[in-house]
Amino acid sequence: MRRVSEIGIRGLGTGDGYKPSAVGKSEMVGYYGSGIKAVPRPRIVRRAASDARRHAMIGLLVAFLSAITVLSAAALMPHAANVPAQTAGTLPPVADFTNTTYPASNLTVMVDATSSTDPDGTIVSYGWDFGDGGAASGVVAYHTYATWGQWWITLTVTDDDAMTGTATVQVNISKPTSPPPPPTNVFGYVWDSDGNPIMGASVTVTDTNTGAVWYLIADIDPGFYMLDLNSNETGWAVGDTIVVEANYGGATGTNSSVLSDVYLELDITLGPAIPEFPMVVLPVLGVIAIAAVASLSRRRTEL
Repeated sequence: MRRVSEIGIRGLGTGDGYKPSAVGKSEMVGYYGSGIKAVPRPRIVRRAASDARRHAMIGLLVAFLSAITVLSAAALMPHAANVPAQTAGTLPPVADFTNTTYPASNLTVMVDATSSTDPDGTIVSYGWDFGDGGAASGVVAYHTYATWGQWWITLTVTDDDAMTGTATVQVNISKPTSPPPPPTNVFGYVWDSDGNPIMGASVTVTDTNTGAVWYLIADIDPGFYMLDLNSNETGWAVGDTIVVEANYGGATGTNSSVLSDVYLELDITLGPAIPEFPMVVLPVLGVIAIAAVASLSRRRTEL
């Protein structure tokens, strides 16, 4: 018995005892002269090799994409660390202000932050940095610079969630070209007897020299009011006495001063509220009086 190779089988004929099957000759192996038929070579060998190469390429692609993901996360991590934490559902206040300069009045500037807002709460403090080392607090503030020039004013507001907002504006303090403007603003807070600001108090401002009267509500900020004296055509002048009266829920208070600068701050503290006479007492007193009269009438009748 002799081995017939894959190449040698091409030259065999049917007379040697070999009958080719339906499989191609190049795929036949077997033994010649032993009565054993040729067996087809399995094609799965080539298919398995192809699958292995495909799986290897997929594995390399997955590893490459994983490496890119890890590197991207590492690059973004420092930026994420710099993002300040914010409590869910809270928003910072929005700082905003206007400024009015009095260049001929000792380099004075007035700043007004009543346009600042808090979208989900209340602003509780206002801090001012005037750029020359000077600072102040409050909704409205005044500052006098030592020299002419350009200065940066920064406002920082803080809300009831301890969140802050800032705004910065540049002001130009230049030498005057006209006489100084007269004082225009009267402002202050209305406090109750315990020292708490009162929102919505009625305020009356009177110039006792000219008879001018202004009416307003302390509702700009809790307990804060501000008046522009130019809003009344009656007139006023430096040296006039300004009287401010406030009323809230029956409690009243007053304060006064002489107008002598570019602004006048007058705070008012209300006294204890005067208790109102209960209206229900009147009907009760009427019933008692009627009963007394009826009793006296019966006694006279009996006598």
